[in-house]
Amino acid sequence: MPQGDELFQASKAKALKLLEERKKMIENMASKDEYNKLQAQVAIGLLKKKYGVSLEGCSLRSLEGKVETLIKNKCGPEHLKNVLTIVRQFVQYVSSAKTLEAVTEKQIQSYLDAVDARHPANRTYNEHIRQLKRIFREFCSFGSVKDFVAKLSKRVENDAQPREIFTSEEIEQILDLSKEVDPLIYSMAVIASCTGLRLKDICLLKWESVNFRRNLITLTTHKTGGDVILGMWPLLQEELNRLQGLAKKKDIYVLPDAAKIYMTNADHLIDRLRKILYALRYGKNEIMLPTRQKRIHSASLRGWHSFRGSFVVAALRSGVSIEVLQKVLGAKTVEVLYRHYIHIDDQFMQNSFTNKAPDFAKKERT
Repeated sequence: MPQGDELFQASKAKALKLLEERKKMIENMASKDEYNKLQAQVAIGLLKKKYGVSLEGCSLRSLEGKVETLIKNKCGPEHLKNVLTIVRQFVQYVSSAKTLEAVTEKQIQSYLDAVDARHPANRTYNEHIRQLKRIFREFCSFGSVKDFVAKLSKRVENDAQPREIFTSEEIEQILDLSKEVDPLIYSMAVIASCTGLRLKDICLLKWESVNFRRNLITLTTHKTGGDVILGMWPLLQEELNRLQGLAKKKDIYVLPDAAKIYMTNADHLIDRLRKILYALRYGKNEIMLPTRQKRIHSASLRGWHSFRGSFVVAALRSGVSIEVLQKVLGAKTVEVLYRHYIHIDDQFMQNSFTNKAPDFAKKERT
């Protein structure tokens, strides 16, 4: 039997042979990603064989459910829907990996390139980055890709375009024409201009949210999940009373036709409002921004969301406090209102500031 030096030499020769085979395997690999993937597989196998520890990783198939469980009580239904859409797109793109830990840096970058190819706004692109960071931070157990994702850079969000608002005179023109040619758009425009609700909240407003005795509308917004309490201006109260007189017993929604259209093709309602604006001789460049370079879709300059800004300005001019407006619109902070909805024009400045000068500033000093 071989002993001593012979055993050592045999063992050494075997080790050198295995090392040479591994070296050739690494040299033949197409990329660093494949090497990292192999190292992860070796580590998993060693832990399972030597210590009985199984590290199979997070199944991509289970990822959407895990993310939903993690955030569903922390955000509104609309945001949850958007997040899960991103997760679903990502999983479909890297499905060949089977587990999150097996996803490679090359696949991550390829996915982001595919997102970028749709030419999204920086804010939209950054949302994909945010969700990738969350996914790998919360559910990836090991692997160098986890560090790679954590270091991904977001883009500067400087491409947001504020929407134009409608003046009181413009709202009256829209109401007058739509009442004549498109009664559904008229009812929606009344609700929009008197409440500042978003399109989805208008279309899916339920009768159970309307309290005629207290002259209030109470609901939870679909986008943010915020609780909203709205008083009813006379025009709104008049229109809701009219709609209640036309409602059938089975009607859940205040505007059942709008609800049906919204749930099948919301763009149809946007187009119908645009037809009203075109009939009022608004130019295309007053309704939609020119399509930006490489952007697939043109952003809306005036549309349903414009009524929201108009409502804020009208309410402020009527003496409603900013704190009340925050509650009315379901905004998380007052800063959100200032940043997105409050447009201070010359007339507003004249009425709210210049004409309210204190005594010492009213007259010239001699």
